[in-house]
Amino acid sequence: MIYHLENDDQLFQRFPGVDGSVYVAAGFGISYQQSGKIILAPIRTGVGLRVGANVGYLHYTTKHSWLPF
Repeated sequence: MIYHLENDDQLFQRFPGVDGSVYVAAGFGISYQQSGKIILAPIRTGVGLRVGANVGYLHYTTKHSWLPF
């Protein structure tokens, strides 16, 4: 889900965020990322066993890159 995105070019930047997920046999995870007024909330589902939380950022770009920073 994306909120307050006025044009597509605003998506290509760094978004700090918080990620949490709980999988026992099957489950879901959601991330909350915000930069200024733009809010991203990617939702995913999975199968397996996992409980965790992460704090960090994602950098969205128009070009492919192998460098994580």
